[in-house]
Amino acid sequence: MSTLQNFFSTLPTHVKDTISEYKKSINNNRFYKNKDYILNHKDTKQILFNKNRWELRPYLFCIDIYSEAEQYLYPVILTINNINSIHSFLPENFKDQLILTPNTATIRKILTLK
Repeated sequence: MSTLQNFFSTLPTHVKDTISEYKKSINNNRFYKNKDYILNHKDTKQILFNKNRWELRPYLFCIDIYSEAEQYLYPVILTINNINSIHSFLPENFKDQLILTPNTATIRKILTLK
């Protein structure tokens, strides 16, 4: 088994499932399909953008907010904030520089939906 495969196998299940979800088309991606659910969920937080630390680095945002193993959840953050790429992860692309951030329980819930 390669080192990359070993690394992937050590990630939490919800992180591996999130990565797999983003291999699907937009029409089949649960995070796109359930975006309103995430946006309107009572546990979705608004976190003020730290320009010096997070600019162009959504994975670092996820390390700071979730954990190092959960840095690969950043596509969810991009999706619900209507950010098209990591190159657009800039404070001016967020309303009032606030990053909408679901908790991991919400992410896990989305992964159980059809």
